[in-house]
This record gives sequence, C-alpha cells and structure tokens, in this order.
Amino acid sequence: MRCFIAIDIPKDIKKDLHSIQKPFEKYENMTLVNTKHLHCTLIFLGEIDKTQIEKTKIILQECSESHTAIKCQLKSTGVFPNPDYLKVIWTGISPKDQLAAIQKSLEIKLVETGLYNSLPHQQFTPHITIGRVRDSGHKHEILKEIEKNSTFTTPVFEINELKLKQSTLLPGGPIYDDIAVYKLREPA
Repeated sequence: MRCFIAIDIPKDIKKDLHSIQKPFEKYENMTLVNTKHLHCTLIFLGEIDKTQIEKTKIILQECSESHTAIKCQLKSTGVFPNPDYLKVIWTGISPKDQLAAIQKSLEIKLVETGLYNSLPHQQFTPHITIGRVRDSGHKHEILKEIEKNSTFTTPVFEINELKLKQSTLLPGGPIYDDIAVYKLREPA
C-alpha cells in the first residue's frame, strides 16, 4: 500500500483555502489540490506492506501519547522549491515548532526501525500544498497571485490527530483513506 502520515484540517479552514485557490483555476499549467484532500503530510512512506503498517501504527501510538494537541493557523502563501522554479504552491502552518517536533520524533523512530529513509538535506516545513505547477508558463502571473495572499491568515484551529493514510492513485486523481487515527494528548 502507498501510505503517508498526515494531519487533516477542519472543513471551514478548507473553505478558506479554496478561496485562495480560486484565482489559480484559470492557469492550465496548474493542478489544484481537491479541497477535500487538503492536508499536511508529515512523512511520506511510499509503498509499505502489512507488517510495516503495523510497526508504523505502534510508532504513531507512542508519538500521539507523547505530544499534545496544537492550536495553530494557516498563514501566507509561498512556493517550493523557489520563485525561479515553481513546482508547489503552499500555505504555511504557524506556529511551526510544535508540529516540526512531532514530525521529527516520527522521523527518528521510523528511521530507527528501518521504515523510512530521511534525506539529510531535506528539512520539514509545515505546509498545506494547494496546487502544483507543471511548467513555467504564466510564472509571473502566478507569483503575483501568491504575493496577493502573502498576508492570508485563517482563524485558529486545533490539530489533535495524527493519521496513517493510504493513497490510491487513479486517473481522475488520488483517493485518500484513513488506515488509523491517533488522538494527541490534551494540553495540560
């Protein structure tokens, strides 16, 4: 199964994200992420078998017990890898330290058990991918739209679950199914 670990965001926040996706609909060189699929990927595991899924569940359970729920909001928009080479349009998650700590503890445990190979030069940046750019056409117009949303901010919401998800790739787009859901501890 093709799997990843993620956090979902509330439906009302997804509606806010849809409003900043709208101006990008006119660009034929972009694929916008379906609003129902908007999420933050913490770790992409790729193809894993049933035994690896069970080991991953144990790590997720341990991690959820050692981290508390997080109050956060989505802020601003940006691009990966950089404005000269557009590939991904995203919105950031703030504050990012707590979410980065959860991701790091998952990464360490998954690497230790041989379930994940981290890239030494790759640093986790908490974000929600809202669209992907296929080529450099309309680059300047796309960057202007991104700049217009540099002050984008959602209401505060709570991240209180970690999810192990299966991704099934289909011609009409991916389907994501929850394999397991783990509640983060309540803050003291």
